[in-house]
Amino acid sequence: MRMTVGLLEDGKKKASANTAVQRNMKGTKMNDNTCTDEQRQKWTLALQQEMGLPESGSVADAVRWFATGVPDEPMGVQLSTLAMENRIDVVSAIFQSEHDPEPTAFAVAYRTMIGADFGGCLPVALGKDQPLALYAPQAQYLYQLDERGTLTRRTGQTVKGLQLAHRRAMKRLRRAAAAIDLSTSNVTWETLRPGDREVLKASIGHIVVNAA
Repeated sequence: MRMTVGLLEDGKKKASANTAVQRNMKGTKMNDNTCTDEQRQKWTLALQQEMGLPESGSVADAVRWFATGVPDEPMGVQLSTLAMENRIDVVSAIFQSEHDPEPTAFAVAYRTMIGADFGGCLPVALGKDQPLALYAPQAQYLYQLDERGTLTRRTGQTVKGLQLAHRRAMKRLRRAAAAIDLSTSNVTWETLRPGDREVLKASIGHIVVNAA
């Protein structure tokens, strides 16, 4: 699903959805394992870590990291609204069901001058020693964290050997998630509910949101 959410003159939100297809879900296999909140937390933290965010967070406090179910249009609008009204960008690890021990897709709500773009993307490894990036193949958007921990977007980008780059990224994420010890983490978690329009502010920007 890819949509653009903007503000109308009366302050209401307007969503323009270009497609309702979860393109990154192709080939997803269900499993019999039970996913726990801890697993979602570990995967979300692993994504932060592998994209280059230090464990201490970022003073810029410009990104929120979510773990969600498969987003429908209302959730896409809600995440985009949170991005606009809280002046943050949103990165989401998507779990197809509560039984999935790892994400089946990822998404970004990225602020623009006129609203926020929401759409699916793939983690990709662009180099052995480089932080992971997120890539939207249909839109040719490449998302990366800059030196301030702010999410940037480059347009018109192609990734050579996309499938291999994605497999390598997922291998890194699995390894990172397995190594995370939540008992030593300083991350604050909060639950996002339908209708919520604010997220907790942090002095160092190390907040992860778990959306049911």
